[in-house]
Amino acid sequence: MMRWNLTQRDTLMLVQLLVIVPHMKHLPVWLVSLGVLVVLSQWTVIRQRLWLKHPRIEKTLQLLLFSSSVVGIYVTYGGLTLEACTSFLLLCLITKLM
Repeated sequence: MMRWNLTQRDTLMLVQLLVIVPHMKHLPVWLVSLGVLVVLSQWTVIRQRLWLKHPRIEKTLQLLLFSSSVVGIYVTYGGLTLEACTSFLLLCLITKLM
């Protein structure tokens, strides 16, 4: 029997992935892909091997991803709709845990 040693961060990433899955049909493919990529990059095993160890690099990348994704949401939906608001909330969840 295999035993999993999950940290609180790993558990939070799994929960975030479970939140993304039910909305996959209603969200743009690029946003779902971004969410899955961020969740996977935050996984402890993968995170230890990444070069993003400097806090300034992480915050700059977070700011660039967030601002470009807000523009992407506006371009995708063309305004403030229910789907755009759902996408924005998911984007906030993704970038907060980054």
